[in-house]
Amino acid sequence: MIFSNVSQGQHHLKGALMVPSQCHTLHVTIQEPSRFVYLVDFKTWVEPNRDCSKESAVRQFETVVFAPSVGVSFIATLDGKPLNIQVLEEFTK
Repeated sequence: MIFSNVSQGQHHLKGALMVPSQCHTLHVTIQEPSRFVYLVDFKTWVEPNRDCSKESAVRQFETVVFAPSVGVSFIATLDGKPLNIQVLEEFTK
């Protein structure tokens, strides 16, 4: 689940994802593959030279998408693979 606070053409997205281990870091970028469709592109990488357990871990993220307040949709990938997401929008003035 991704939460979006929408205000004057800005979507403030935040949420959390599971990553494979404590050594994995999460990075998020935004792309616009087609008009009114925005790709939330999550990438993970392993921090080198660090001993970690192999247990999965939660990583939080926040980003801003500059897009019309209504009429847009979001899709996502995690390390290049499609990721099912649900975006809950809250509109503020």
